[in-house]
Amino acid sequence: MKNEKTFQELLSKVDNLTDENNHTMALIEISKYYDLKVFEKTFNKIREIHNIWGFMDIDLITYRTYIRNKMFIFIPDGQVERLKKVL
Repeated sequence: MKNEKTFQELLSKVDNLTDENNHTMALIEISKYYDLKVFEKTFNKIREIHNIWGFMDIDLITYRTYIRNKMFIFIPDGQVERLKKVL
């Protein structure tokens, strides 16, 4: 597990990415931080589809949210709540 200072840096990075409306990249950064390779690969594929289509279809957003919620199972509850505040 990463130290608290690094977690604060993650929160800041995620906050900046979501401010830029780059929610998928924010989720990629979270999955990298926790070394959740399957989720990182999945979010990268979602990003790839987004880039191919040129927009985020509602079904793709729904799927991304579904995968995000699955990923949160592997993150400590207190940190999930803090991440949700910046997502």
